[in-house]
Amino acid sequence: MANLLFGADHHYFHTKMVEGFGKNESSEHEGEESKRPWNTVEEHNEALIANHNSVVKPADTFYMLGDCFLNNGDDYTPLRRMNGKIKIIVGNHCTWNRIKNYVKLAEEGVIHSVEGYGTIGKDVILSHIPVHDSQVSYRFKWNIHGHLHNGVVNDPRYFCASMDRINFTPISYEEIKAIMRERGV
Repeated sequence: MANLLFGADHHYFHTKMVEGFGKNESSEHEGEESKRPWNTVEEHNEALIANHNSVVKPADTFYMLGDCFLNNGDDYTPLRRMNGKIKIIVGNHCTWNRIKNYVKLAEEGVIHSVEGYGTIGKDVILSHIPVHDSQVSYRFKWNIHGHLHNGVVNDPRYFCASMDRINFTPISYEEIKAIMRERGV
């Protein structure tokens, strides 16, 4: 039986993921402890691919909720090596050129689709950046998102699927639903 899994903010090829972000740097990570547990970007990339393939099988659907790459040039090798039907939700680091390359990869069958956002039924909206509160108040019941890395939205209706929050391993929809039930959502 095929599963549905999620992850965000892989940041393949992003050296700052292993070097760490300084607390005084001007970035979205300002003030956060943000250093992943590998010594090189190559180790980082290989670990994320191995973790992905350990839980995502070829028949599974995997939603990558943005920011797959940073500083990769035209090297999309990690996507070619990752199991599953990959659906990319674009993130804030997805430049126009990167999106065009994702579309080409979809045409080649490397990934399944490129989307601005996604939905699961009428209850769940999938995005990179957490959606505005009005969307989970009136249109949807909850939001699975990325972007925040180690951070969270202080609202039980939001689930952050950033690699940093899910032990650098994709998380299943069943696991997320159980967490949301525990939160009373």
